[in-house]
Amino acid sequence: MSDVTRLARNLISRSRSSKDRYRSLLGGPGARGFFFSAAIARLGVAMTGLGLLWTVRGLTHSFALAGAATAVFACAEAIVGPQNARLVDRYGQSRLLPPLLAVHVAGISLSVVGSFDSETTLILGGALVAGGAIPQPGALSAARWTHVLRSGDRLRTAFSSKPSSTTSCSSPVHRSSPWSVASPSPPWARSWPPHC
Repeated sequence: MSDVTRLARNLISRSRSSKDRYRSLLGGPGARGFFFSAAIARLGVAMTGLGLLWTVRGLTHSFALAGAATAVFACAEAIVGPQNARLVDRYGQSRLLPPLLAVHVAGISLSVVGSFDSETTLILGGALVAGGAIPQPGALSAARWTHVLRSGDRLRTAFSSKPSSTTSCSSPVHRSSPWSVASPSPPWARSWPPHC
């Protein structure tokens, strides 16, 4: 038997065993639910900054203001995010996530409402609030895996599944985003906001 054949068989058997390891993880209590919901949530988190940029730019016609709002959002997320994670670890996900999500949605809404009149204070204040309150699904998912699996090889496998789920979910969106932004908008979108 040639070395290439042995290598191919070895790789195939490793591939099958790793697939079985990942499949066994999803059989744990509640694992399937939080794994897939976290993968979808990561998609939203990744696209929020881009959505804020294009919404503010579209309503104010100012890339400077849109860029400033996105920068404030990103800085608030970077500074306040770890503090939120500590609070979630201390008080629990079910207790802290609903208020965090409500504050995040209120901040995004404030930025959008401020964009109608190009109200800089509302736009930047809303971006600050939204960035500071955005839930971090990756960290929340890791905490859930730690609770379900405790430690060992299965926990390491669970942590290694996170990047692959993120890549498989977010890559199609990131690849299609430039096309969707650059493509001509439909007729109903060109009439927004209404001109009085």
